[in-house]
Amino acid sequence: MMSFSKTAHGWLVAVGGATLIGIKQTCELVETLEWPVIATWTITAAALLLFIGNAAITANRTE
Repeated sequence: MMSFSKTAHGWLVAVGGATLIGIKQTCELVETLEWPVIATWTITAAALLLFIGNAAITANRTE
């Protein structure tokens, strides 16, 4: 069980870092295209909803 816990923690750290990189890249894209700042948060929120929706659909899938 400890091995699983360490593996899960490692994946959470990796996902957290990837999320921060994604937000940083979104901010840079919005700056480059000279969009309003709200676009950063709109794109980030849309991505979050897609990820949560995908997780919910995958969790409810029965095979």
